[in-house]
Amino acid sequence: MKDLIELEERGWQALSSNNPGPFCETWLGDEVVIVVPGMVITRDQFLFSIEQEEPWSSHSIDDPRTIRFTEDCSAVLYKVTARRETQSPYTA
Repeated sequence: MKDLIELEERGWQALSSNNPGPFCETWLGDEVVIVVPGMVITRDQFLFSIEQEEPWSSHSIDDPRTIRFTEDCSAVLYKVTARRETQSPYTA
């Protein structure tokens, strides 16, 4: 399960780059859903949104944990604080 948390960190590093799409397209499974405050988004919605936003300039993952539901289905949970240069910090 540590691998999932490391993969999540690599995902945030990609989101802090100028070209996160290739990594995220590989990283996210076809049926993934992403739960953020106030909504659940699909893989396609996420991939579209990252192309519209500027990269994160910093992030911190706190209290990461995983839940394994089946052999091939897990959830990664954590609190994140992230910042873009032109915006207030985002916490979820």
